[in-house]
Amino acid sequence: MKQKVFIVIPKIINHQIGNIHQVRGEYEKALEKYNRSLKISEEVGDKSDIALTLAQVGRLKYEQRRYQEAISALSRATLIFEELGSPYLELAMKDLDSIKEGIGEDEFNEIS
Repeated sequence: MKQKVFIVIPKIINHQIGNIHQVRGEYEKALEKYNRSLKISEEVGDKSDIALTLAQVGRLKYEQRRYQEAISALSRATLIFEELGSPYLELAMKDLDSIKEGIGEDEFNEIS
């Protein structure tokens, strides 16, 4: 059990620090923390946290107007949320819909 705690704590801390950087507009620092959290989640096989982090990366990329990367991350997240039967699926789908509304359906379809 101790070993799992030592893995989970850095994952959570990195994700939360990433959120702080994102709110401050420090996108590269946020992305660095999200990527660290994602790597740990992938190493331990935590699909739920993988999807949550991907969704957050998608939101960050959307804020940066990097739409293709946002759509990619959010699409990956929705697939995992769907597989898990997660209640976060609806939120990720709304995020994708927001991107579609923001950039227009034609551009969304072209880059997704």
